[in-house]
Amino acid sequence: MLLHSSLPSRILLLVVVLGSTLGGCARFQERRATEDPWVKYAESRFAAGDYAGAAEIFESMAGKSGAPDHFRLRAADAHLRAGENAAAQALITSINAGQLDEVDQVDFHLLSARLNLNVGRATQAKGELDRIAKSPRTKAQDVHYHLLRASANNQLGDMVGSARERVVLGPMLTTADATQNNNEAIFDALNRLPDAALLRQSPPAPDTLGGWMQLTHILRSTPTADLGAELGRWRARYPRHPADGPFLDRVLDETGRHVQIQAAPAMSTEKPSAAPAESTPANRAEAQFIGVMIPLSGPFAPAGEAIRSGMLAGFYADNSPSKLPLKFADTEASGVEPLYQKLAAQGAALGVGPLIKEEVLKVIRLPGRSVPVLALNQVADASADSVVQFGLSPEQEVEQAAGAAWFDGRQRAVVLAPSSAFGERLSSHFARYWRSLGGKLVATKTYAPNAADYSHTAAQLALALGVGTTPVDSGAGENLKADFIFLIANPHDARLLKPQIDGQRLAGFPIYATSHVFSGRPDAQQDRELDGIYFCDIPWLLHSYDSGPLSSSALAPEIAKTSPDFVKLIALGIDAYRMAKMIPSMTPTDSHLFDGATGLLTLQSGNWVQRQMECAQFEGGTPQARGLAPILRPSASTGP
Repeated sequence: MLLHSSLPSRILLLVVVLGSTLGGCARFQERRATEDPWVKYAESRFAAGDYAGAAEIFESMAGKSGAPDHFRLRAADAHLRAGENAAAQALITSINAGQLDEVDQVDFHLLSARLNLNVGRATQAKGELDRIAKSPRTKAQDVHYHLLRASANNQLGDMVGSARERVVLGPMLTTADATQNNNEAIFDALNRLPDAALLRQSPPAPDTLGGWMQLTHILRSTPTADLGAELGRWRARYPRHPADGPFLDRVLDETGRHVQIQAAPAMSTEKPSAAPAESTPANRAEAQFIGVMIPLSGPFAPAGEAIRSGMLAGFYADNSPSKLPLKFADTEASGVEPLYQKLAAQGAALGVGPLIKEEVLKVIRLPGRSVPVLALNQVADASADSVVQFGLSPEQEVEQAAGAAWFDGRQRAVVLAPSSAFGERLSSHFARYWRSLGGKLVATKTYAPNAADYSHTAAQLALALGVGTTPVDSGAGENLKADFIFLIANPHDARLLKPQIDGQRLAGFPIYATSHVFSGRPDAQQDRELDGIYFCDIPWLLHSYDSGPLSSSALAPEIAKTSPDFVKLIALGIDAYRMAKMIPSMTPTDSHLFDGATGLLTLQSGNWVQRQMECAQFEGGTPQARGLAPILRPSASTGP
C-alpha cells in the first residue's frame, strides 16, 4: 500500500479510553438519587479517579443494600478501571443479571464485553454486545456500545467493520479531542486494507464510510503534485464530510504535504472505477517508493504489523523533503519472488523484507535482482551483494549475554532452558559459543514452560551445581561445580523460577539471561522477583532510545496494542526505515553505521548487520543499565 500520508496510530483501542466517555457516575446519580453519604462518597472517589477506593465502598454497600447486584456491578466497573481484571471478573460472575433493571442489564453486558476484550476474546465480546443490540440505551451507553463493537471488530481483523462502528460513533462525541481521536482510529483501520479492498468495498457517494475509504486511498496513492486537485474532487463528492477539516489539515501538516485543495465542480456520485492508471516509464520514475514485503495476514500478521508500525513511525519522524513513500505488500498473499518482481516493475527504489528466513533465502537466490533489498532476518551461510541482512537474531543475543558473563570472569556454566524447540536451539548455540570462548559447560537442565511450580526444577538445578548445606555466597560460587547460571526464560517463567532457585540456598548466585526475561514493559512490582538477573536487550527498551518521537515512551500507544512477543519488532521497523535510506551508500566494513533502536549497528562482511546491545541488571524490579554488551570474536564462533 502506497503511503504518501497517514498518521502514526495514537489510539488505545480498548478500555483505557472508556473512562473519559462513559459518564457512568452521572448516569448512576440521575437514576438513584440518594442521601446515603457512603454512596455519595463512593461516587466522589469514582469521579476523582480513585477506582480502587470506590470499588471497596461499593462492595461494602452490596452487603448492606437491598440491591446488592447493582453495587456489585458498580464495584466491578471500578475494579476494571483500576486495572484489576480478576476482581472485576469475579464480581461479574457473582451477579444475577436477571435481577437487574434494564439500564443495569445493559451495563452488565457492556462490562462483560470489556472483560472479554481485555483477554483477546473478541468473538465472546461481540456476543455480549449482540444481546443488547436492540435494547434501549442511554447516550453514554450508546457511545460505549459502538466503541466496544469497533474494538472487537479490530481484534478480529474486520477493519471495515471497525471503521463503520466509529463512523456511527462520531456524531455522538462532544469534544474536539474525542472526535479527532475517533477520526484517527477510522483512518488507522482503513489504512490497513489493500487498495483493491478499499475500492471494492467502498459504498457510493455521499456515504460517510465510503468517503473515508476514498480519502484513505487518495492520501496514500496520489503524488503530491496531483493531491490538491484530487482532494478537491473528493470534497465535491463528499460535501461536509467529517474528515474534511481539522483531521485532514492535521494529516497534511504532519506529512509535510502542504497543498492547496482546489475547488471542483459537482461530480457524479457513481462509484469510481477501481482500474489502475496505465503505467508508463515516466510515471514509474516519478512514483519511486520503498517496497516493504512483510506478512500482513495469516499467522505472522502480528509480527508484520509491529514492523509496519515502526517503519511508519520512522517515516513520519523523517523531515526530509526527498523521502520516498512506503508501499506495504503482504507476503502471505503471494510468493515472495513474484512479489519482488512486481514491486521492482512498479518502480521500487528499494525492497525491505521479507521477514521469514526461508523467504529471505529465496530472495538471496533470486536471479537478476534489479532492486537492492534490506532483508529483515538473517540466514547463515548465504549472502548476496545486493541483499543486506538485518534482524533480531536470538543467536546474537545469546552470544552477547554469554560474552557479558565471560567479561565478568565467569568460566563454568549451567544452562537452564525450556523443554521446547526454541529452548533447544538457543541452549545448543550457547554451548557451542561458550566452549569456543574457552568456557566449560557443566550441565544443561530443562523445565516445562508455563508451569505453575518449579520447585522440582530448582532442586535439580541445585543438584547439578553441587549445592551443599551452606548457603552460596553472592560471588562466583568457588565451591560449586559452576560459577553462574545461564537462563533462557520468558518473564512468566523467570518470575517463578528465580524465587525457587533462591530457595535452594542459591540467593545471590549469578544468573545471566537472554532478553526474553524482560517483557519490555516495566513492571517493578512483578519484576522484583527477577532482582539480580543480568541480561542484554535493545536500547529502545532499556532507556527509551532517545527522547524524541521515536522513543519507546513516545510510541507507548503502539507498544500497548502490540503483543509482548512482538514489541521489539517495532524497534526493528524504526531501524529498518533509517537503514533503508543508507543502503545505496553502504560498503562492507566494521565501521559504525548508527546508534539504532535495536543496538549499535555495524555492517559486517557478507552483508549482514551486527547489533551490539546494552546490558542491564534487575534492581528493585527495574532494569538498570550496565553498558554495552561485549562482542567477543573467538575463532570458533559461528556466524549470524
